[in-house]
Amino acid sequence: MEMTYDGALIMPSSFVAIEKDEMTYVEGGTTKVYSGAQGWCVAAMLKAVGSGMVIFSRSVTKAVQPYLAGILAGGPIAWIATALSALGLVGIAHLGGQFASAGAQASWNMLRKGKFTLSANANLMSMISVN
Repeated sequence: MEMTYDGALIMPSSFVAIEKDEMTYVEGGTTKVYSGAQGWCVAAMLKAVGSGMVIFSRSVTKAVQPYLAGILAGGPIAWIATALSALGLVGIAHLGGQFASAGAQASWNMLRKGKFTLSANANLMSMISVN
């Protein structure tokens, strides 16, 4: 179904028009270009930190697995504590995966172009990206 609006667009009295740059500022974040030795160091650190976070999350999860039966028998409070801990571990693994992926992309760009642009923002699903 296609909807067409032919009338004048009426905005609220408190409306303020903003430019693209202002929208970027509202979203927050930062961008920095890395090259040379500094670029290689940042790429390596991103990969190392990200991989370490993922390994830590997996190790803790594996260590906790034998205790799950006791936790499940512990009732609702134990379940809630376990769920919150699991969410924290999933978050660490997700963020670590983003860092490791950004490090791999940064290394690729260093090989190809000799530089890369690292962008960080407040969006939890894509906090860090490399171009």
